[in-house]
Amino acid sequence: MLRLLKTFKTVYEVKNFSQTADILFISQSTVSVQIKRLETELNTSLFIRNGRQNIIPTLQADLLYQTCIHILQDWEEVCLQIQDNTKYVQQCRIAVSHTFATELLPQLLPELYKNFPSISFSVDVMNSQDVFENIKNKNIQLGLIEKPLSDTSVRRHNLITDQLVIAGDVKNGPWLIREVDSGLRFYTAQYLDEEDIQLPRLEIGSNQVILALIRNGFGCSIVSESLCGGLPFRSLGKNYQRSFYLLESKQTNDITISFVQFIKKWFADYEVNRMDAKLLSDELKRQHFSL
Repeated sequence: MLRLLKTFKTVYEVKNFSQTADILFISQSTVSVQIKRLETELNTSLFIRNGRQNIIPTLQADLLYQTCIHILQDWEEVCLQIQDNTKYVQQCRIAVSHTFATELLPQLLPELYKNFPSISFSVDVMNSQDVFENIKNKNIQLGLIEKPLSDTSVRRHNLITDQLVIAGDVKNGPWLIREVDSGLRFYTAQYLDEEDIQLPRLEIGSNQVILALIRNGFGCSIVSESLCGGLPFRSLGKNYQRSFYLLESKQTNDITISFVQFIKKWFADYEVNRMDAKLLSDELKRQHFSL
């Protein structure tokens, strides 16, 4: 049953049988068989097949997913305790948005790992809305996003600002936009509405793919300036400076409080270093043009 639940959880999150097979290193037919077995066991349909690739979770699947996360997490903790019964390994599950995962996580995670050696970390990458929902439902301990979401059950901490820019062929398009619940989609929709831009729009569920397409001369998009990596871009100014946020449930524990304090301090130092680097770069440019 655990194997079926793991397959179901992956299908629910990626909403694609083929991608699930790649992630779990099994065949697509095996994925289909396992989902069918689970549907038979529960006597209900979990997914609506919409064409060859796309699937839509049913309401029953939504309910099962929330329970499934807890079952698998509890099982993982039990396995860890059995494997090393001399020490209880505490878990910290972190969920991060796609932009955060690309831009900041590679620098932050090694520091967390080094400073909390007794903690077993796991990281999920999902869009900002899904991170927020998982924090609300207490499926994860910490969330890192760039969309200004709030709820009475969630504590939100501002970390740093991020400048958004337009990269790519603005005149001809198409506009490459993220999926509906992503943070960048929120700001892109706002900009396109304000400017009444009518160019075709193409939805892409990955920052890396969007940037690769732009580097290949196709399309334009609103992205984080720090991700441009040599691409020409046009800044959108202070009106499109967004914040990165740290999310935690208000029903927290001592170890989570320690994580929050550490992450806030790390970002305060990161911001100081970033500003120092910018001042140095601006000074070098000024000296270059004054020669």
